[in-house]
Amino acid sequence: MTAPKKSNSRVTILDREIELIRYADATRVLWGDEMSHQVYDWVYGKGERIAPFMFSLRSGEYFKWSEKWKPRYDQHRLYYVLEGQLSIHDPESGEVARAEAGEAIYWSGLRWHFGYNFGSKEALILEAVAPKERPPEMPEVEMSWEKPDLGEVVNGRYDLLGKWPAARPEVHREAWKTGGIMTMTARDCLHMIKVYEERWFVDTEQWKGAF
Repeated sequence: MTAPKKSNSRVTILDREIELIRYADATRVLWGDEMSHQVYDWVYGKGERIAPFMFSLRSGEYFKWSEKWKPRYDQHRLYYVLEGQLSIHDPESGEVARAEAGEAIYWSGLRWHFGYNFGSKEALILEAVAPKERPPEMPEVEMSWEKPDLGEVVNGRYDLLGKWPAARPEVHREAWKTGGIMTMTARDCLHMIKVYEERWFVDTEQWKGAF
């Protein structure tokens, strides 16, 4: 994988000057294989703390895992839906979160995750992860051999059948505390007023995510 093309454009965000990498200059990567299914990625470079990507899923498409491709990471992950719909599934715990355009899915810690597009049109997702999992020059597939295989797949929180929606507040509180997979909307953001309104989806020691 080659680095994104250098740009002469620079912008200031949060009082910091950063390089602007345009869509046409992003590096295209095909993640996955026939067994895991494949995802088209646009890589916008990897900073010291955060790695920004964009990916798409066609209607009815998904990604899971294979021996060579294992979506199991110990990171903070934010998937912001630009277009369409995205569902993220933790196959070990059975947790599932769904986001529409303008919403995000967030979690942290060591987890597997599968992704699905159950919507009627292609989904376009802005992805940010921290910390970096590997050196920029190392392909992800090289690290998969170090990861364990996935065991039994749990397709939902069956333990909550007969308790929903009464158990919803408790489940959401636990997810916030433990880094579980959760959907974040504008109501969940930390809002601030400057010259314009800022919506903070994530602001932690590891990274910040504003839209």
